[in-house]
Amino acid sequence: MSIDGFFEKENIAKYRIACFLFRDGKIFEYGEDSPVKGYSYIFEKLTNWLIEKFNTQKDEGTAENVGKYLVSIGSPEQIMVSIGATRYTEFGETTFLKDGDESIVILYPDKYSNTEIKEMAAENSFSDKEISVLRQKIILQ
Repeated sequence: MSIDGFFEKENIAKYRIACFLFRDGKIFEYGEDSPVKGYSYIFEKLTNWLIEKFNTQKDEGTAENVGKYLVSIGSPEQIMVSIGATRYTEFGETTFLKDGDESIVILYPDKYSNTEIKEMAAENSFSDKEISVLRQKIILQ
């Protein structure tokens, strides 16, 4: 996948995010299919928030001093940030991951329907280079 920028006028604004759980040979919608531009923190607002957190966040509660981590690895010029999954569906709110499950997060252009993306996820068949897939097998020890 190639994006031409991280602003609302760029092609990333025409993408959607879908989240699925693959369990026992069946696929379930784990998160709501959502437009990227529908996130409350996206584009410049997200970038500014990240920079602020990298520079000021402390180890408090569940928060960690991410800036300290960046310094400890030599203050890289570039990093990759994942904005996370979408809001849970009712199934996602009431179903917890277990050993052997597969979590699937898909970033895809809005030229596809949710049904098409779900079928691709079920078959693990993504031929379009505009689609980005994060598929993780859950292994509990």
